[in-house]
Formats: sequence, structure tokens, C-alpha cells
Amino acid sequence: MDRSTNRTKRVEEAENLGLQSGSKMKTASVPSQGSPRRHPGPGTEMTLMTPRARPNHPQGRKRRWETTLGSPASSRSSLTPLRSLKVMAISSSPRGTNPAVTTPVPSPGIKVIKLPRRDFHCFICGIKVMGVWTLNRHFNLKHRLAKILYMCRICEKIETNCHSIACHIPKCKGSKSPVKGAKECDLCKASFNTTRGLSQHKRHRHPAKWNSKKIKERFTVKEGSRRVPAGHGNQESFLHKLNRAEVIQMRSPNPSTPERGATMPRNDTKTGTGSPGDGHGMKWGKQLRQEERRPVLSKDDKMEKMWHLVGELDCQDSTLVLEMINDIEYDGQTTDEVANEMIQAMGTKPKPPQKSQKSPDKGAKWQSMSSKRRRIEKVSRYKSCQNLYKSDRSTLAGQILDGKETMKCKIPIEVIYGTFRDRWEKGNEFISLGDFVSTTGSDDGDLWKPITPKEVMKVLNRRKENSAPGPDGINKTTLKKWDKDGSTMAREYTRWLIQGSVPETFKKCWTSLIPKSSNECELKDVSYWRPITIGSIILRLFDGIMTKRLSKFCPMNRRQRGFLEGANGCAENLMVLDKIIKRARAKRRPLAVVLVDFAKAFDTVSHDHILAVLRQRGIDNLAYDVIKDSYINCTTAICCGGTRSELIKMKVGVKQGDPLSPLLFNLAMDPLINKLEVSGRGLEWDGERIATLVFADDLVLVCGSMNDMFYQLRTLEEFCRLTGLKVQPKKCYGFTIARGMVNAEGPIILDGQPIQMVNPGQSVKYLGVQVGPDNGITAPDICSMLELWLTNVSEADLKPSQKIEILNTYTLPRVLYQAALGKVSRGVLGTMDRMVRKKVKSWLHLEQTVNNGLLYSRNKDGGLGIIRLDRMIPALRLKYIWKMCFSDDGWSRQVAKEMTKQPEWKTLWKQAGGKSDELPEVQENADGGDAEPTKLDLPDWRTEENMAWAKLKIQGAGVGMFKNDKISNTWIRNPEKVSFEQKHYLMGLTMRAGVTPARNGIPGGTGWRKDDCRRCNMKNESLAHILGQCGYMKRNIIRRHNKICEDLENEMMAHGWTVIKEPKLRDAGGHLKIPDMVGLKEGTALIIDVTIRYEMEEFPLETAAEEKINKYRPLGKVVKEMFAAKRVKIRGFPLGARGKWPSCNNPILEEIGLSDIRKRTFSKFMSRRVLLYSTDILRGFMSD
Repeated sequence: MDRSTNRTKRVEEAENLGLQSGSKMKTASVPSQGSPRRHPGPGTEMTLMTPRARPNHPQGRKRRWETTLGSPASSRSSLTPLRSLKVMAISSSPRGTNPAVTTPVPSPGIKVIKLPRRDFHCFICGIKVMGVWTLNRHFNLKHRLAKILYMCRICEKIETNCHSIACHIPKCKGSKSPVKGAKECDLCKASFNTTRGLSQHKRHRHPAKWNSKKIKERFTVKEGSRRVPAGHGNQESFLHKLNRAEVIQMRSPNPSTPERGATMPRNDTKTGTGSPGDGHGMKWGKQLRQEERRPVLSKDDKMEKMWHLVGELDCQDSTLVLEMINDIEYDGQTTDEVANEMIQAMGTKPKPPQKSQKSPDKGAKWQSMSSKRRRIEKVSRYKSCQNLYKSDRSTLAGQILDGKETMKCKIPIEVIYGTFRDRWEKGNEFISLGDFVSTTGSDDGDLWKPITPKEVMKVLNRRKENSAPGPDGINKTTLKKWDKDGSTMAREYTRWLIQGSVPETFKKCWTSLIPKSSNECELKDVSYWRPITIGSIILRLFDGIMTKRLSKFCPMNRRQRGFLEGANGCAENLMVLDKIIKRARAKRRPLAVVLVDFAKAFDTVSHDHILAVLRQRGIDNLAYDVIKDSYINCTTAICCGGTRSELIKMKVGVKQGDPLSPLLFNLAMDPLINKLEVSGRGLEWDGERIATLVFADDLVLVCGSMNDMFYQLRTLEEFCRLTGLKVQPKKCYGFTIARGMVNAEGPIILDGQPIQMVNPGQSVKYLGVQVGPDNGITAPDICSMLELWLTNVSEADLKPSQKIEILNTYTLPRVLYQAALGKVSRGVLGTMDRMVRKKVKSWLHLEQTVNNGLLYSRNKDGGLGIIRLDRMIPALRLKYIWKMCFSDDGWSRQVAKEMTKQPEWKTLWKQAGGKSDELPEVQENADGGDAEPTKLDLPDWRTEENMAWAKLKIQGAGVGMFKNDKISNTWIRNPEKVSFEQKHYLMGLTMRAGVTPARNGIPGGTGWRKDDCRRCNMKNESLAHILGQCGYMKRNIIRRHNKICEDLENEMMAHGWTVIKEPKLRDAGGHLKIPDMVGLKEGTALIIDVTIRYEMEEFPLETAAEEKINKYRPLGKVVKEMFAAKRVKIRGFPLGARGKWPSCNNPILEEIGLSDIRKRTFSKFMSRRVLLYSTDILRGFMSD
């Protein structure tokens, strides 16, 4: 294949990508040496010359004249990046014409510029442009409609970005000419010199085809002189042996289990008896009889034991609770009667489910409406959106971001009721735990302690304010008003523990449905709706206390990372799995991975299963009885579409939405995890063995061979048969890696069915992140998702400040998880940041050149507090890895410590803004053990953004004065809370950024201009001049000053001061001085003069206060004699024109007599008032 053939193929590629295939190929005319340079004539297509190529390069001295290929003119934004395109199309302006233009000139086709350049003139307008980046900027400003590509002159690589080609040229090794006997790819016709090069090409460019070919070669053996597939000769394949059910091998360290060569016993699922002679039925029957003979403690026994424990601990709060229980006489009342009295005392009534409101249709009906009717519907839709924003922002954010106005379930209530009734009221399928053993529990002393008021208030305060009430209508606010210190609830909860029962009133629940998907077709199926069961907040509060106590007594297996306090289980499991896959591929070690999907695990786990685990752990009767009773006669009703179904008895499953449910489910899964981990199977890595990765019901099996994987799957099947849990083989995924090949061992069988195999080039979602056998974690296409979300927020019926709130609180946090764990590149993060900045500035009516410090600085520093993704994502990954270094799991620690020694750790640190000499390292103790957990000090990128903003001359003027000032910046986060209208909010932000559309307020802040004011023709027109010195606005400036004085006078009079406004006083020299006010109270005279100055670091407001004090100091004796005052105090009261409240005003408020709370409130009020008056001045100046 010669060079001309390569060029022909590249032209064909260009034609396939939409270029004009029939365009003529023209050769550029070459000017003679020494002749004057002339611009090309009309229609002439020529090459853009650049300076000489590198002389030392093999092809550096060659000069070739390039042909061009035209294409239809189209916008540059529609141009698709062509990474493999090898074509150029160059056109130029008419010869001899004036090249100077001021508007974008449309171009007829794609222009390809070869680098290094040999001609320094623009081929469109003829202007001489020297640098490559200068030429690129010239095209962006003058010829925006032109479609430009950049080509390496040596190897003909093409990119849309000039920077990429400029960086490529020094490293370019030239195009490789084919040699005799070259290997050609039969899939893409690429040629290579060696067989290994061709094999590597197929492995990376065509992984599926390469993998299939390798698998076929592996399972083909030589027999004589011909090749036959394995299994058709005298040998039986390894896969066929493993898939035979009668030879499945099991191994367990327990002596009672069969040896490795024995078959697994088959048990009767109904009677629980084993096969003859296996002994398992006798063992299970013995275990059940022991459970029946479990000692039962009476109420008096429990009370006596609790008193004994409290006496040993000498706990005063617990003693008071027990004394209250003894002192209060219940007159034979049951716990249910007491519970009903509590509900009546709180004055709440059960609230019926709210009916769903139908949103207006925007389809054909909207088009057929009259203009008046459309305006009415538009206003109605806006009011509905505003009401939902005030009442439930999270629901509104979900509707906006997912592109759905409503996510209500449209399935008939009868169908939903029947589905969940069959699921929750089905018979108990639990047999026994068999040989599956839980982790040993710890000391149960905390379980016997009486519940104290401190525990109640601690758990109650941690609940959200808008937490949904249960059927009794009691919410957090009602409960705190009724029992302010938690003593009454502590007494009742302790009484529940002693009696071992929960009132029947609190066992009634509601169940609402939330969607698992945004696909409308999938949402027609009940299985794509997750039931959230909500009981009374009184019971949820009690379960929260019990969860905290049981967590200490019931430690989980270290492989279970779900719902653990202080651990990020998702990040740990994903990073460990990613490391396992990459290590297996790098070291060519065998690996088998299976992602198990349980069928409705939370809804189908048996109550007997949970109780058996609690008994196995040795939990005492105090907690066991109350947990058992909480699920006896527990009922719920499905609430959907404003209707409520009949009651359903919850005979199986845990209540999703209850604080105790995650712990109970983890306890139910713990015996399976222990069995899989101690089986001796799994994957070994530097002395550590791992068999599972678990997050609640998300189970991943990891093994080093297929034999071990089939054993683990049989163990899983046995656990499900004994406990009643089900797996869904059709929704389970797996893959194997052996000798660089994927899925060479054939399908994996689970529960008699093959699971779905993940082939090369494919990935499966695990914990919200795509994972595949090629490179582990796969980066998601999150850029398009963010673009869609930003568009939805832009089109929503929200105010600008509300859009910022939805962006900060709900939109960007969606991105953080997937971007941090999905390993999104820094380039993509930068693109996403630019998208966010562009949208935010358009929402706020700001110029795109406004400094980014306004967006990224904290609210208390005067910024909007928006997340910068290219800084936050690396910081999050650093935190995840650092926290894993101190995990209680050995595998997580080992993986994290290895990651801190890789170059990626240093790269992430630099991307987060850190310095190379400050790179954190994990310290170890002198004995080689792990050090104590330490906090990772991450670079403060928000402070860096604020400092860069403050360095600007125009936009950064006075920015440093607002740093760490919560009083002056209180209106930025929530302007509606402080009665700020949106016009004042937008104007306030532009004033804070220093880019108000004044003649001197040039976006970018390059320097001060000395233009005269357009209104008063004096001084330079700047924001400081307009707000304080402009003669045209003098009346408004005086009005602002008087309003501030009036507010201060009213506050002084409210605290008993007699205020004299603007007294005309003469000092000892006879000079007339008029302070703003003189306050008199109890022999004290307070002289105050108000001044409003523009905030600038070189002229601080404290200096203005000193100026006022020095000015009116000569009036001290005069005022003392005139008003017979014992003490005279002179104070300056400065305020910033943009709302700055200086700290020097706080002593004045103390002298007036304001309390700490009132002082803070009044200072915020004065700061906002000044800002509002300044916005009115600016609006008046800009109005015609």
C-alpha cells in the first residue's frame, strides 16, 4: 500500500463524513522566487504556507503542494471532530482586494491549515497573522462561520484544535511507509510491520472480534494433523464437568460439612428435613427446639436487671427515668391506651393522602387555546411551580431535572394492591440458617440501659424538619412542642422495652411509591416502583435509638459496607472492584466476577430469618422482644394518586423508610457473607483474601478461578433455599478473564439458568457507575446529562435566584458522585464548568466576561458558592482514597495505600490545587502498624478564586472587604427571605461584581478610564462616582443618606433616647458644624454623623469613621454645656454603598442599648437598606 493509496482512502473518508465528493482538485500556483507576493484570485484554492519545517526531520525538507477538497458551507458548530480525517480544503479571498473586514465572512467549505506554516497571511482576508494561536483567534473573531481544521504537515494528522496539532508536531515521527511483507488488518485494512503489532491493534480497536477469535483458538486442540473443537474428541471439556449438577464440589472449614469431593445434600423445602443419612434435618430440628426453650423474662425481671445495671453504672439520667416509671400510676392502662392519649394530647388528626394535581397539557390543547387562555395557563403553571418551590423543593427539582412535570404512578390502585398483598402476605418460606453462622456479638450492656432524654433529643434533632408524618399526623415540630426536653418520650420508650411490646396504634403505616426509572414504558410495571413505608414519627424515633444501640452490639462482617456510619461504602467497593479488574488484566491472572441481583430483597426477607439471626448472635430478651413485637400485626395501606388501598398485613419484609430496617436487613445477609468469606474460595492478593463485595443487597462475588465461582454460586443457592430469598438470574451479570481473554470459560449458571455475560466493549451498572471487563470503571457520558439538566432548569418557571438554588443544591450534587467515581477526565470537567458558567451568567443577566470569582466564592465571602467541578471532583477522589487508608477492612486499606503511591495520587493533588512539596502521605507507626486516622487538609480553591477576584482593578475593587462577612452578604443565598425583589437581587450582584453598565465599568477590569460622566460632565464615570459623587444623582444620594439617618434615629428612640436632628452648632473657633443627630439619655450625649462611602481597600470605612470623629471633636465641650451632659461621645457611623457593614459600628449599637440578637438583626437590616437605596440610584442614573 503506497502513499497515494493512503491519500485516496483519506479522501474517501472525508466524502463519507459529508464533504463534497465531487469537488475538483486544484493545485496552488507557486510564486517564482524573488517575485512580489500577491493574494490569490477569486475561486483559486491554494495551500497556506508556513515557515520551514524542522530541518533535522526526515521529511522536514520536502515541499509538497497540497490539493483541496471543498464542502458546502455550514455553521462551525455543526462540524463533527474528525480525528482520523486526512484531507484538506483551502480557499482564499480575491486577489488584489482589500482584506480588512469587520464582520464574519462566510466560507464555502472546510479549510485545512498545515502546520508548521509557510505563509503568514490569512487565506480569506489576506491580513498577515504570525502565530498559530493568533491565527486561531483571528478566525474566531473575523471568520466565525469558517470551518477550520489543522493538519500536521509530516504525518497528516488532523484535529479541530490547533493546540493539539502544535503539541503533536515536536513528537511526530512521520508517517510510516509500508514495508514488504506488512501485516494487514482484515477488519479495518490497517497495516503493521509485525504480527504482534497487528494483534495489539485488534485487541484494542476490535476487542469483541479479537476475544471471540482467541476463545475459539483456545477451545480447539490438535488431534493428529487436523484441529477439532474440544469436547468432540476423547477429552471432556472443563466447562462440561463444572456444569454437571451431580459433581458440584463444596468445601467448608466446618467438620460437619461435606468434603471437597462430596455432593451437596438436597433438603426438603417444606418440611426442613434433610436427605436420609445426612444428619442435617436432625441438626436443624435440634436448633429449633433450643430456640423454643429460650428463657422468657417477665416485666419484673427486666426491671430488676435494669435497676441493677443502672446502679453499677451510676447513671443519673437513667435513674430518673426508672423513678418516673415507678412513680407514675397508669391505672391499669395498656400501652395502646397511653399511645392514644399521647396523640390526642398533641392535637393531631390523621391526614388523608393528597390528591394529585393534573398538570396542564402542552400538546394540541395548548396550541388550540386562545391567547388569553394561554396566558391564564402560563400564570397558573408559574404559581404552581412557585408554590411547590416553597413547600417541597426536592420534589420540584426532581420534576425539573428529569424533564417530567409529574412522576405520579398511573397504574390502577387495584393492580398495585394485589401485587403488594401477594408479596407481603405470602406464607413464610424460611426453614433455618443451617450451617450459615453470623458474626459474634459484643457486650449487650447498652441494650439494658433505660432510654434517656438526651438520646431522644439527639435522634430527634437529627431528623429533617420537613420529614413526612405518619398516619397519626404527628411531625417533628409537633413532637418537640409537646415534649420539649424528651423526658416523656424517654419514659414511654423505656416502658416499651420493659413490657416488650409496641402500641398497636404506632404499627399502622402508609406506603408511597417512588419511581426507579424515568422511562415511561417501564413505569407501567409495578416492579419499577419502590415502596417507601412510613410509620409514626414516634415509632421511627424509637427505632432510631434502637439502631444506634444495636449497631454496637451487632458488628457486621467487614465486607458489608452498606448503611455504615462514617464509611463511604459505595466508593470503597467501586475502587476495590476497579483495582481487582485492572490488576487481573495487567498481570494476566484469572478472574471471575458475578453481580448478583436479589428479587425484592427488602420486601421479601422473612421475619423469622431476622429473628433467627438475632438469636444466633445471643441478643437478650429486652431488645429481642420489642423488635419481634414491632412486626406483629403491622399493617400498611398503599397511597397512590390521591386514593388509599385496603390494609395489607406485612408478614414478610422490612419497612423501607424506617431507621431500623437497614440494620435488620444487614443482619439477615451477614450469615451468607461469613460463609462465602470463610470458605477458602475467592481472590488472594498479597496475603489478603476477598470473596465478596457487599453494599446492602448489592452482592458481588469475586473469585480467582471458575471452580471457586461455581462453588460460591452453589452456596448462594443453598442460602436462598433455606431463607426464602430469591435471585433473578436474568438480571445478574458476570464476566471471566483468563489469559487476556474475556468469557472464555463459557456461560455461568445460577439457579439452573445462565446469567448475562458482559463481553468486551460492554459495561454494566454497579452502584450507579458503569463497570466492564476491559478497564474496570468506565467514564459516563455525563456532559450531555448536565447539558440537559441545565436546559431544563433554564426553561423552568423559576426566578433567577431560585435557579441558582436548584443548581447548587440538586443539580451539581447529581454530577459529583458519577464524576468522582466514574473517573471523568479533567478536560470533560472543564467543559462542564464552562457550560455551568455560561448558563449562570445568562440567568443573572451578566456579561460572559464577568470574573468567575463571583460564582465560585463562598456566600459569606460575597459569592454565589457554585461548585467548580474541575477542582471539586479531584478533591472528592482524594478524600475517598484517604478515608479508605484508615478503613476497618484490610482490602480497602491495601488498595488505598497502593493508590497513594501511584502517579494518579500526585496528579489528583495538583488538579485540586495543591503543591507538589505538600503532597500528603499515609504515616505508619514505628511497629509497622496503621496510624491513627487523620484529616486530609485539601487546598482551599474557593479562597484562591476569591483572592484572584480581589486582585482585579475594576471588578475586584472592595471585594476583600466582604470576605467572611455574613452580615453584609446575607441577601445572596436567599433574597426572598429578606424581601429582596429579583430586580434588586440582579442589580446587587452586578454592583458586587463591579460590572454595572457604566461607561467605565468595562467587563474584565483591565484598568481605569478617564471618561467624563455622561450626566454631570465631571470626573471619571465609575460606579464609585455614580453612587456617591455624581451631581445629576445628588438628590437621590441625599435621600439615601436621610433614610439611613431616619432608621438609626427610630432605633435610638425605641431604646429611650431623645434625638435632636441636625443641630447647628459652632465650635470654639466659631465654625458652624451640623452633625446628623445628637442623642441624649441619662446624662450621656451621643454625637453621631452618618457617612456612606464606596468600598475600596485603600480607603477603608474605619478611616471614614475616624474622619468624622476628628471633625466633630471640637463640639464636645459645646454639647456638654448646652445639654448639661455628664459624658459626651462622638461617633462616626460609616456604611458601604454596596452594603458593607463595618465592625466599628457594633460598639455604637451597644452604647445605644441593643441586645446581641437585636444588634445582629439591625446590622443586617441596615446593610440591606443601603444596598437597596444604591440600586435605586443606579437604576435612576441608567434610565433615559
